[in-house]
Amino acid sequence: AKTQKQETGQNMLYFGAKTINNLPLLFEIAHPLPGNNSGVQVLFRVPVLPLQPLLTESIHFILSRNE
Repeated sequence: AKTQKQETGQNMLYFGAKTINNLPLLFEIAHPLPGNNSGVQVLFRVPVLPLQPLLTESIHFILSRNE
C-alpha cells in the first residue's frame, strides 16, 4: 500500500508477506527523509531478526538499481 503523511508530506510504502515457513515480514519505507530528498527509511513492524539484514540488503539493492 502507498499513502502520503499529512504532517511531513512523506510517501509511505507498506509491505507485508510471509516466508515459506510462515514467518511474518511487515515493514514500511518512508521517502523522502527530512533534509534528504534521496534518502529512505526502512522500519520493520514485525522484526524477524535473522532475516532483517538480508531483507535490508535486498531493499537497498532494489532501490539503488539504475535502469
